[in-house]
Amino acid sequence: MLTLTGPPLNKKSIQTSEFTEDDFFTKEKAIILNQLTTQQRIIVLDGFEQSSHDSSEPFYVFFSDFLQAYTGSIFIINSVTAVSFVEDLEERFANLVLRKKVKGIGFEESIELLLSLGLKNEKSSLAQIAGVYNHNPGWLRVIAKVIKNIFDASPDLFVKHIIDDGS
Repeated sequence: MLTLTGPPLNKKSIQTSEFTEDDFFTKEKAIILNQLTTQQRIIVLDGFEQSSHDSSEPFYVFFSDFLQAYTGSIFIINSVTAVSFVEDLEERFANLVLRKKVKGIGFEESIELLLSLGLKNEKSSLAQIAGVYNHNPGWLRVIAKVIKNIFDASPDLFVKHIIDDGS
């Protein structure tokens, strides 16, 4: 499921549309491209995962079309993994594409964050949790809430039942 959140840049309202990838390419693409060429918008693709990498890949085609008709709208693509077609588009549209890799916080900061969120000081499990969640502060905050609420704030219990149980 994709979520496009796109407030016009000159208004304070937010429009959100959710649809499947198939719907996007069969029904929504033309409408969205038309809106992007008539109004400036900020579009966020959160949790984006690329299925393939070639010039016929649907998102590659969409973003090529978007960049060719560029009118000042902005796309922000959040992805855990690198989106390979963005590099190709960056080469083709160097003045319109900016790619930024954001790293998680460091090991010590991850442990400090988990402890500050009320987890027990069970160092080896804290380290394992930090590693599993790539030291991503957002993910660590969410998982710390789960550990506090379901596992009595015990990282050891969480690791035993969730990470080490093989599922």
